[in-house]
Amino acid sequence: MTWSVTFLDALVRGIPSARETLTTMTNVKEGSDDRLVMPLTGPLPP
Repeated sequence: MTWSVTFLDALVRGIPSARETLTTMTNVKEGSDDRLVMPLTGPLPP
Protein backbone atom coordinates (compact mmCIF):
# COMPACT_ATOMS: atom_id res chain seq x y z
CA MET A 1 0.00 0.00 0.00
CA THR A 2 2.80 2.43 0.89
CA TRP A 3 4.47 1.97 -2.50
CA SER A 4 1.21 2.64 -4.33
CA VAL A 5 0.29 5.76 -2.37
CA THR A 6 3.79 7.21 -2.75
CA PHE A 7 3.78 6.44 -6.48
CA LEU A 8 0.38 8.05 -7.01
CA ASP A 9 1.31 11.10 -4.93
CA ALA A 10 4.51 11.53 -6.95
CA LEU A 11 3.32 10.87 -10.48
CA VAL A 12 -0.42 11.54 -10.48
CA ARG A 13 -0.75 14.31 -7.92
CA GLY A 14 2.68 15.74 -8.76
CA ILE A 15 3.87 16.24 -5.18
CA PRO A 16 7.62 17.00 -5.34
CA SER A 17 8.38 15.59 -1.88
CA ALA A 18 6.68 12.30 -2.82
CA ARG A 19 8.80 12.13 -5.98
CA GLU A 20 11.94 12.55 -3.89
CA THR A 21 10.76 9.89 -1.45
CA LEU A 22 9.95 7.50 -4.30
CA THR A 23 13.40 7.87 -5.82
CA THR A 24 15.19 7.22 -2.54
CA MET A 25 13.09 4.70 -0.58
CA THR A 26 14.21 1.08 -0.63
CA ASN A 27 11.71 -0.55 1.71
CA VAL A 28 8.68 0.21 3.83
CA LYS A 29 8.15 -0.19 7.56
CA GLU A 30 6.93 -3.67 8.50
CA GLY A 31 7.14 -4.75 4.88
CA SER A 32 9.29 -7.33 3.18
CA ASP A 33 12.81 -6.36 2.17
CA ASP A 34 12.30 -5.36 -1.43
CA ARG A 35 13.46 -2.80 -3.93
CA LEU A 36 11.65 -0.58 -6.35
CA VAL A 37 13.58 0.31 -9.49
CA MET A 38 11.73 2.74 -11.68
CA PRO A 39 13.55 4.14 -14.68
CA LEU A 40 12.63 7.72 -15.43
CA THR A 41 13.27 9.09 -18.87
CA GLY A 42 12.85 12.62 -20.02
CA PRO A 43 12.73 15.82 -18.03
CA LEU A 44 11.02 16.00 -14.68
CA PRO A 45 7.91 18.17 -14.51
CA PRO A 46 8.31 21.56 -12.85
